[in-house]
Amino acid sequence: MNKYLKIFLLVLTLIIVSLVVALWYLQNNNSPITNGAVTYNVAYKKGLHLDVYHPYQSQQSASPTVVFFHGGGWIGGTKEAINLNRFHTVVDQLRLAGYTILSVQYTLAGHKTSPFPNCIEDGQAVFGWIKANAAQYNLDLHQVGVFGESAGAHIAMMLAYDRKFKIANENGMDIQYVVDVYGPSDLQLLTQAPMLDSLNYLLHQLPEKLQSSLEPSQYIFGFDPLEDSVKTAEFIQQYSPLTYVSDQAPATLIVHGTEDALVTIEHSIRLKDKLSALNVVYDTLFIPNTGHIFKDIENLDKQHMETKIIEFIQKQTPPPSILKNQ
Repeated sequence: MNKYLKIFLLVLTLIIVSLVVALWYLQNNNSPITNGAVTYNVAYKKGLHLDVYHPYQSQQSASPTVVFFHGGGWIGGTKEAINLNRFHTVVDQLRLAGYTILSVQYTLAGHKTSPFPNCIEDGQAVFGWIKANAAQYNLDLHQVGVFGESAGAHIAMMLAYDRKFKIANENGMDIQYVVDVYGPSDLQLLTQAPMLDSLNYLLHQLPEKLQSSLEPSQYIFGFDPLEDSVKTAEFIQQYSPLTYVSDQAPATLIVHGTEDALVTIEHSIRLKDKLSALNVVYDTLFIPNTGHIFKDIENLDKQHMETKIIEFIQKQTPPPSILKNQ
């Protein structure tokens, strides 16, 4: 057999096996993509798309909407990650109760190209899309909240707290709540994270050219933060959600693992303290012995986390009445 044909068959076999494994995973983990109606890759901005996870049943009133922003350190991640992460039960139960979930693609960083402010402006554009398409997708403009994890939680908080993005004024709606799952509230703290120190140590063992191309701060800041302390301080101030928290902030749920070495729990403690001082409605769930992406989380803690998020969202935007399909 021709060696190129052998290589082709091997690659084809690997692709088929990968697809089978992926399908098996999705089906056996109750991934949102395997349940109910989903509208994929809807363009909401040039070059960017979102997926619409519709309620399971037809309903009499318009649907409350949850806008979900994936994690990935502003460098990676995908809107499809909602099918691979920790929130399957949350999505499932909300859709069962009549909610629509939007999973959003947003601008990611490149080498020496910061994702800011583009990724936040992308989030703003989603709200413009919601307003323009509310009738087509049966969305309730007065019952919209944001939900994100890690970098996605940062974007969600910026949209919820920073009024200069004018969600209410430009799009005729307010964000009713934000669910912040281990999101960075103060970018200054990211430079002090234990995991980042370890990563920088490993990078410094590599050739100098590789160090430069792989340095995380070059992606997040778009420049070397050590070269210009004034510019760095301004950047941190401008893109830290904590900067914008006021007594007008929407209700906030903070969820964080106590052993998070990447986005330390200090981010959430500082946010909690500021919300409390301003008498903003908030709740917290600090999960013991759990790291970033809820590494090593116990089953009972995971179930409690899921229930906490569902109940919080339903309290802020009550579920509509459901009509059984005829």
